[in-house]
Amino acid sequence: MDSTARFGSDHGALRSEDEPLLTGSGRFTDDLTVPGQAYGVFVRAPVSHAAIREIDLEPARATFKYRKKKDRREYVRVYAKRNGDGILEVTKYPREGAGLLSSLTETDGFAELAEDVTSIEPGDTVGFLPYGNMIG
Repeated sequence: MDSTARFGSDHGALRSEDEPLLTGSGRFTDDLTVPGQAYGVFVRAPVSHAAIREIDLEPARATFKYRKKKDRREYVRVYAKRNGDGILEVTKYPREGAGLLSSLTETDGFAELAEDVTSIEPGDTVGFLPYGNMIG
């Protein structure tokens, strides 16, 4: 073999993936599903640099304690249900972190904690944003 020849240049190479891809019989990870599988979605605004003026939140009663820094708006993943009196109650998902996609499949939406709020106690009113309101 010529040591100056580059690998792959003008040389045919048999690849095991070619035939399935060319015949339409290839299988990919997005072809497989498992129960409770999480899905990611990217939502893009039709207008660049648009300002969000208002988010339609439903008032809800918190059933959890939470502490946060002032001057920072936070969205906490929560379960939501109506109690016997018809009042919407929200319960915080037990774990936090950006890597918890499972929390998005197991919870119902976000509780919004405004900039001036530094703590939430059970019985406090928070704004609830259901995931369904963010799509469509």
